[in-house]
Amino acid sequence: IAIGNLLRNAAENTYDGTIAVQLKEGVLSVTDSGEGFDTAQAARHYLSLLRNSTRTGIGKGLGLFLVRRICERFQWTLPLESMPTLGTCARLDFRVQTVQYPSA
Repeated sequence: IAIGNLLRNAAENTYDGTIAVQLKEGVLSVTDSGEGFDTAQAARHYLSLLRNSTRTGIGKGLGLFLVRRICERFQWTLPLESMPTLGTCARLDFRVQTVQYPSA
């Protein structure tokens, strides 16, 4: 679901340009030359969706909201870099996080 949403977002927001997908050492990067977005505004929108997550409905940003929630559940990270009109790069880091326990 997470990978599908990242690819769908890139495709829906890149009308004329390129989309690059790379998997390297447990990190999936999806980079597009689409319309991009303001990351500060997106963070505020995410918090709003989080507060209202019991409501139903589809809106702009819902795909990334779902990806972010999946990442939180599995302790993955999803750094986003984006600039309006220049495109977006999302890096889904799903490497296994190891926990060090003290020896007995």
